Amino acid sequence: MTQATYPLSSEPNRPFLLSLEDYEALYVENPRFANKRFELIRGEVLEMTTMGDTHFGYINTLARELNFKLFSVAMVGNQTPVRAPRSASRPEPDFTLQKLEGWTPQVPLASETIALIELSDTTLEFDRTVKLGDYAREGVPEYWIVNLRDLTLEVYTKPQGDTYAQKQTYEKGQSASFRAFSDIAIEWWTYPGP
Repeated sequence: MTQATYPLSSEPNRPFLLSLEDYEALYVENPRFANKRFELIRGEVLEMTTMGDTHFGYINTLARELNFKLFSVAMVGNQTPVRAPRSASRPEPDFTLQKLEGWTPQVPLASETIALIELSDTTLEFDRTVKLGDYAREGVPEYWIVNLRDLTLEVYTKPQGDTYAQKQTYEKGQSASFRAFSDIAIEWWTYPGP
């Protein structure tokens, strides 16, 4: 859900890069930005786009599905950030999955997650390239993209460098499972809309 770069530099067309620590100090803890949503991606502060009706519907029904099916085995975060120090990033995927055992109420490292999920329509190419590369580089074991344009699910596994060695695509009506919970079928398409 990332779109516009927040203007930080006085020079036109020149991004002002921040470290992860500077971003957290300037944007996360600053009450001036309390009602805005930002992500730090590769040192750039990006303002997140407004959620449309389809995205809203899918995110809420998928949240219900994930929490119902994974309640006893994982902590499911909804639009919560992860720290990605190798990429100088602090993205906010639509969902994060973490091990329930040992969970603490702090922003996790991306490498500590079981999986990250993005619901993508206007940000599909960004999520398939920039975020995919960053998540792989951070060692996120599994990355799901719910493609709201085509109503398909793209599941990326086996991170290698800045990509994933395996990709599997599911059509609407085909259940998918996380590698860590292969016996739990997730009906990712359950939104009753289009």
